[in-house]
Amino acid sequence: MKLRWGTGNKKRPLEGTGPVGSVLFYLFGVKKEEEVQKMGDIRIGNQKRLLISITLLIPFILLFSGPVRSGTAEYFRGLDYLIISMVQSLHNETFTTVVLAVTFLGGIPALTGVVALGAVVFLYYKRWITALFYAGAVALGGGLNALLKWLFQRDRPDFNPLVIEQGFSFPSGHAMGATITYGLLAYFVVIHLQEKGAKATVISVAVTLILLIGLSRIYLGVHYFTDIIAGFLAGALWIMISVFVWKRITKGSTAGV
Repeated sequence: MKLRWGTGNKKRPLEGTGPVGSVLFYLFGVKKEEEVQKMGDIRIGNQKRLLISITLLIPFILLFSGPVRSGTAEYFRGLDYLIISMVQSLHNETFTTVVLAVTFLGGIPALTGVVALGAVVFLYYKRWITALFYAGAVALGGGLNALLKWLFQRDRPDFNPLVIEQGFSFPSGHAMGATITYGLLAYFVVIHLQEKGAKATVISVAVTLILLIGLSRIYLGVHYFTDIIAGFLAGALWIMISVFVWKRITKGSTAGV
């Protein structure tokens, strides 16, 4: 004879756990097995995010320390000039034309255009919250970059520059802005894609473009290598903060997202 558990609004045991397992789950207030799996996934996800954050923070703090800011640290200064000389050894007229086109994609006009286009596309698909958040996150990221430049006030390198840039050097505005703009755009696109191949393609294109923009700044002689790395790190951290806030404000919501 089979025992029938209560029906209606009463709690039912979890399939495959037996009466003992059901009692334990009831004692801890868990109603469904899926909730247990979700809780485990959340813990694993939080651990991964914490590990990534620490991984980014260590070099971020190191690069943003006083010695690097003042440019007096021998180990960083030697690395900066070594990489600049290596990259600039590739100088030729044709290549410079290509590099100028690449670096343009990390400038304020191009990034503003990307944000505007992205927002329009999101609005077209009735994702107005995504559109507003994306534009706001990128704008605040730009403000953060300006603040960091003002705080550290590192002079630009004077090492055979091909173009003249104004303002301070550390962290690179192109590297940080490109990371935030293209990185967040890739994130919002990827979360709505189903195919893994499409997701990988979007991420690969974004990462490649960001890296090329960073390298272009060294080639042109307007940034140190550490400026670029700091820009990448600051941008990546800002993306993590933005995604964290995004998930909190859109939790349980589907309209406009």
